[in-house]
Parts: sequence; C-alpha cells; structure tokens
Amino acid sequence: MSEVLTMMTAEFIAMIGGMFVMFMIGSLAFIGVTPIFAVGEGIYIAIAATFNTWVLIATVQNRISTNSLLIIPLIIGALAFTRLTKYRWAARYTIAILSGVGTGVVFSASVKAQIMSTIQTVVGGVITGTPDPISAWATLIPMIVTPLAFTYSMRYSGWLHKGRGRHLFTLGRTFFLLFVGGRMGELAGTSLMGYIGGVGVMYIYRPLTALLDVLGGSIVLS
Repeated sequence: MSEVLTMMTAEFIAMIGGMFVMFMIGSLAFIGVTPIFAVGEGIYIAIAATFNTWVLIATVQNRISTNSLLIIPLIIGALAFTRLTKYRWAARYTIAILSGVGTGVVFSASVKAQIMSTIQTVVGGVITGTPDPISAWATLIPMIVTPLAFTYSMRYSGWLHKGRGRHLFTLGRTFFLLFVGGRMGELAGTSLMGYIGGVGVMYIYRPLTALLDVLGGSIVLS
C-alpha cells in the first residue's frame, strides 16, 4: 500500500491558483491585452504588494528594535514618497543622498575590483606575453579603444567623431557592441532555457501533479 502524504489546503490552493494566474498573464503574448490578462495582472500585483508590505513592516520593526539609529535611513526613504504630494521638493534630498552615497560605495568597489585589477592583468599579460602575445595585445587594444565610444562632447572630442580619429571612434564602438551583443546573447540563452524549465516545473508540472495526487487519494489536504 502506497504512503498517503498530507498537504496544507492553503499551499494547494496557492499552487493551482498560481498556475491559472501564470496562464492569464501569459495570454498577453498570444491574444494581447484582454480582461483575462488584466485580472491575472491585478491578482499578481495585489498579492505581491500585500506580501512585500508585510515583509517590510516586519523587517522594520525587528531592526529598529535592535538598532534605533536605523530610523534615520527609514525617514530618508520615506521622504521619497513626498514626490507624490505637493511637498515633492523634500524628495530631492533623498535622491541626492542615495545617489551620492550609493555611487560612492558602488564605484569605489568597482574601480578596485573590476577596473584596476583588469588593467593590471591585461598590462601584465602584454609585458610577459601571457597567455600568448597575440591574445595579450588583442585584449589590450579593445580595452584602450572602447572607452573612446563614450566621448560625447563635440567640443573636446570632435576629432574622434568627424576628424582624423573617427576610425578609432568607430572601432571602439564596434568593440563595445560586439561585447554587449555576445554577453547578452550568452546570458539570454542561458537564462531563457533555465527560465522556461523553471516555469514549466513550478507553474505547470507541480500543480498538475499535486492536483492528480489529490484526486487520486495519494495526497490528503489538511
């Protein structure tokens, strides 16, 4: 005799409901914007907003109880919502603080980890000829030329856009587009296959399997 498993009724409803919501939202790709899509989108947004609000309130209460200084970033974040009121001028301070501090923290770490270390590795490869001289120079040249594609001032870099250096500008832009295209193709291919498989398992296979098991008596709802 096979073992009978138990499943919470709420979990079962969530699985089956999630499957239907997925089909309703996915209908956008096949039949466009319809009431079916609107209902699915509304359900998804309502559930997501409710859950995230509950998590936010619980997190804020827990962290403030352990460190009262966290009330400062909470106030700074709350000021961002004044943009929706007539006191929208207060949101400027939030944007300025977040932009300044965030840029400083992220950029300082990126300069050391991604820019300086990369330059040292590439230049070292050219000097030592590793892994081989051709590969080393093939890496150094795009690294030098590609930043030229980000020169937008006609006053100071007009010679790159329309002058004698326009070929360097075109070469830099070509290197950049090759990198972006190759990287996005790699990520899209890998992510797409994983995404399709994940959606199939989470929103189709598992709900249908659970439904059949419940109907067949292999799973009892509690």
